[in-house]
Amino acid sequence: MMNSIQPGTGVGQLPFGITRERAAQLLGEPSSKESLVHEEDGDETTEVWHYDTRELSLGFDESEEFRLVTLSLTGAEYTLDGEVVIGMDRSTLVALLEKLGETDVDIEMITFEDDDTAVRVGSELLSMNAWLEAGKVVELTCMPGLTEDDEWVWPAHAPSVS
Repeated sequence: MMNSIQPGTGVGQLPFGITRERAAQLLGEPSSKESLVHEEDGDETTEVWHYDTRELSLGFDESEEFRLVTLSLTGAEYTLDGEVVIGMDRSTLVALLEKLGETDVDIEMITFEDDDTAVRVGSELLSMNAWLEAGKVVELTCMPGLTEDDEWVWPAHAPSVS
């Protein structure tokens, strides 16, 4: 299924660790692309591909030879354990994360530069962050797992970096 979220692995047939070329083979060309420079990481770049009709964005990090490291989902067609996450309220989301084994849900109020606020509900175990506005999930960001040394744990079928 293209819309099933697999924590730490990917979404549907789109696994973490694939190259930009492989993503283009699977999804076609994105609606738009942008480059984000991370000054705190020595000016390394993340290239973000947006697929507007799929309500999906892919993040490829330069530090990982531009392999897929983030999936951001905003569409109601994406499911986690059979549940639609977008539009879910905070207590239902927390209950779902706990059902999936998360014992330490991280909840944080974020204030942005333009004074907008959002709530981030994070799960380290499931390698995901949900962003809530007006009490409802508006975006879910998924990543591969991390080791204690903050190294990515790639899914078994991810290509190796040469």
